[in-house]
Amino acid sequence: MKRPTLFSFAAVAFSLALGPTAFAQTVVATIPVGSSPDWVVVDRNTDLIYAVNVGSNNVSVINGATNTVVATDAVSNFPQAAAVNPILDQIYVGAFGSKDQLSVIEGKTNRVVSIPISSSGVVTGIAADTANNSLYMCNPSNNVVLLHKTNGHVTSTTINVPNCGFGMAVNAKTDLIYVGTFTPNITVIAGSSNTIVNTFGINLTGVVSVAVDAKSNHLGIVDANAGQMEVLDAATGALLGTVSGLLTPFSMVFLPGAGFALVTEENGNDMAVVDTTNYKVVSRISVGTFPLGMDYDPITKLAYVANYSSNSVTVISIP
Repeated sequence: MKRPTLFSFAAVAFSLALGPTAFAQTVVATIPVGSSPDWVVVDRNTDLIYAVNVGSNNVSVINGATNTVVATDAVSNFPQAAAVNPILDQIYVGAFGSKDQLSVIEGKTNRVVSIPISSSGVVTGIAADTANNSLYMCNPSNNVVLLHKTNGHVTSTTINVPNCGFGMAVNAKTDLIYVGTFTPNITVIAGSSNTIVNTFGINLTGVVSVAVDAKSNHLGIVDANAGQMEVLDAATGALLGTVSGLLTPFSMVFLPGAGFALVTEENGNDMAVVDTTNYKVVSRISVGTFPLGMDYDPITKLAYVANYSSNSVTVISIP
């Protein structure tokens, strides 16, 4: 067996010195889906991934074990937002161009029920709260529409959130819902009372993605126009750090409690790994063309990226 050179030992030492920033993420699959996928969500209980295809008005259901499409579910026209409740095994798809703005997919059967939400014909942001099995949606009437299911009955409540937009996220641990707006601010809703309990002033006006890390209680926001990602204290709204120079970032997720986030970059055709302690990009990996929505499964440590112009979903292993 050949003995390692001093250079080899030095390289190993350097790699170890880099610590957690030495990422070696790997593309493990590229899955063809429908036309122009713009969002993707993971049901962690079933290991099924749902790619929302805005160009073909359907959802591709991907088996996470085989990386193959196992079903295609027709939904309302121009679907462009999605959320999942793994406890109820339901997937929610918001539409931008249909009188039935919400499509609900039953995970076990792939049965789809479409529901009208408002006269506006639009659902932008959408988030599922597993703490109380509620669904929150933004429409352009300056409202967040809440759907809540109790004893088989669905009730609807309207919460006034001026200029609510695309980014929404839920911290099921604290039962707080964070709504990105174009005001600019982040509106905080308590799931227990469905009332606004806080408003975080921010300096970004084009928030397209909001994410929460329940372990650190950090809140992440992404502004595509500014090319920035910011990390806030989810309890107080205090700015913890800013990552600048991103290549038209669109979507982000936290690696739970790990001090890192994943961000898709539209103009870079890649996924960036961001150190959320030092607030800098530590690595990038190429995906498909014009990547938009993404999700991450902490159980399998796989990230899924929807490539709008490539009609595909990239699967990435995160070490």
